[in-house]
Amino acid sequence: LWLNLIMDSMAAIALATERPQNASLKRLPSYKQASLISRRMLCNILIHAALQTTVISVLLFEGHNFLKTVEGRKHCDLELFNDRNETHHAYQYCNKICHDVGGKYYGHYCQQGREHSTIMFNTYVFFQVFNIFNARKLYGEHNIFEGFGRSKPMFAVLLIIAVFQILAVEFFGSFLVTISIPWDYWLICIGFAALEWVVGIFVRLVPYVSQPPPKEILEYWERENKIRDKVGVPRLEVRMQ
Repeated sequence: LWLNLIMDSMAAIALATERPQNASLKRLPSYKQASLISRRMLCNILIHAALQTTVISVLLFEGHNFLKTVEGRKHCDLELFNDRNETHHAYQYCNKICHDVGGKYYGHYCQQGREHSTIMFNTYVFFQVFNIFNARKLYGEHNIFEGFGRSKPMFAVLLIIAVFQILAVEFFGSFLVTISIPWDYWLICIGFAALEWVVGIFVRLVPYVSQPPPKEILEYWERENKIRDKVGVPRLEVRMQ
């Protein structure tokens, strides 16, 4: 439910409340024969989906090892015992509490326990927050922060999402089946999510073949621009799909 609120309702409110740019007055509306999903949109969807799928998969299958996730950190931290003998009472205790929360105990780390799952959940939520900035620019603009200062409602929505996510993880664990995580894990989650901005730059630089409008649409736009030239009005931009 919380993911749907962020990805659908909250994100939609954030983007819908952003004030329009003056540049939008220079662009023609999409012609009626245009595809609902443009090639640029499809490129964005596929690449960002691939990024999020890859990172979450790495966290799912290997995150417990390089993040050293455990259940009952006060008693099961690797630094507290180094004996990997499965008969050791500490190993047995940590193995039990890991299995009690639905995880699997490998070595001294708990895969898909509450801590491990919370990190994946947290990273995925912040992926959506960072990707909202990419979604602000639809026509290949390079600066995703341009005009952000005029979007006070959007800033408020992003702040609400971040605050509620922190509260959900740190204080409402029993409801969302999460657990409080150390501050360095928070930074790791945000660091992974920030890859959205890096990949967003790459996506906007990827060349793609635009789908030209039908001939009659191009002729209409050309007539419109000739009229604008005569009256001294800026020409309209021809938008490809």
